[in-house]
Amino acid sequence: MPEVELKYNYPRIILFIIFAILMIVLFSYIYLNSFEFSLRKPGFSRNNWVGHLFYKNEGLLSVMSIFTILLFSYGLVCFVKLLFSKSLIIKNESNYIYINQKKIESLANITEARTVNANNNKKIYFFYKVPRDRKIAKYIPSLLKKWFQKNEYIYDITFIKEKPAEVDKLLNKLLKN
Repeated sequence: MPEVELKYNYPRIILFIIFAILMIVLFSYIYLNSFEFSLRKPGFSRNNWVGHLFYKNEGLLSVMSIFTILLFSYGLVCFVKLLFSKSLIIKNESNYIYINQKKIESLANITEARTVNANNNKKIYFFYKVPRDRKIAKYIPSLLKKWFQKNEYIYDITFIKEKPAEVDKLLNKLLKN
């Protein structure tokens, strides 16, 4: 039962956690003081349209603050999960690929595994001999799959210590065993 273990880059994860906490504190302050901020007259700078957008519009400022607080809270939860899970484990067990005990695909149906780096986001893609037979329930992912990437990404490896070339070698070695 061959296995690949990829460790997470903890300093980078901790920096993102600190950034998320700071953004939550900042937008909480904006939410709590939205009445005073909405009464300030917009300045005469190049970006004064932002001031005109929120001037005397406390509700819009509150809604935008809550939305960004929820967005950064979701990111914080995801980063804390990454912090507590020590590593990413990819196994070849009984001719099936498992990623963190989640069954992915039969080894006979996979032609190759590749890491793709797009805008500093690294993802693992598996290329199949026979495409999966499953109904796509959501419309937008099907459009993205149709126009941009023909395979769905399996796992995001942006916060892994190893470089994508090393991960490629390890994955292809795992597939050959």
